[in-house]
Order: sequence, then C-alpha cells, then structure tokens
Amino acid sequence: MLPINEIYNKDVFEFLNEIDRASVDLAVVDPPYNMGKADWDTFPSNLEFFTFTYNWLDSLIPTLKSTGSLYVFNTPYNSAFILQYLIKKGMVFQNWITWDKRDGFNASIRRYTHGQETILFFTRL
Repeated sequence: MLPINEIYNKDVFEFLNEIDRASVDLAVVDPPYNMGKADWDTFPSNLEFFTFTYNWLDSLIPTLKSTGSLYVFNTPYNSAFILQYLIKKGMVFQNWITWDKRDGFNASIRRYTHGQETILFFTRL
C-alpha cells in the first residue's frame, strides 16, 4: 500500500500497479490529449494514443471500489472513444460534463476556438 498524502512522480503503469485493488473512492484523471503540445502529449498516431489510453484505463479500473467514481478530462473527440470503451468495460456512464473555458481567442485558422473541455463522469455501480 502506498503512503497517503504524498506526491508521486512515476510512470502511470508503475504507479497503478502499486495501488491496492478496490481501494480507490475517486479518480480524477487529466491524461495526455494527443494534441502535440509537448513530448508527453504527442503520439505517432491515434492508434498508439488510444492503445496507451485504454491500457491505463484497464490498469485504473480494478483500483476503484465498487462504489468508486471516475472523472476523465479530454477533448470531445477523444472522449467519444473513451466513453464507448468505458461502457464496454462495465463502467456506468453518469454524465458528459462540458466545462466552459472561454478565455480568449486561439490562433487557429482552420477550426473554431476550443472554448470548452470535456469531462466524463463514470461510476462502478
């Protein structure tokens, strides 16, 4: 069992393997979005991004208590795939939360500005 009230800087899979199964009440996860804004957020393809994402979800789900909750932040596009995956894994969809984050304009000339962020809310039961 990991000591509580500590900050850990570890690989996600190493960290999740150290957490006792069925011991987590709440997981709030803000993972990579594959937007290419930093090395840790850049994947060679969508396939590799979703493979990584599904692998950490598979490692996280067993750590949740039967009454546990999960919030996952991501882009609307990625969240559509994550939502379907979590439903297939037996998680119970509770809500698609849209966080209004308008704080100015972006420099995009091909798309509308990203003035929101998606948060998926799931429970085990």
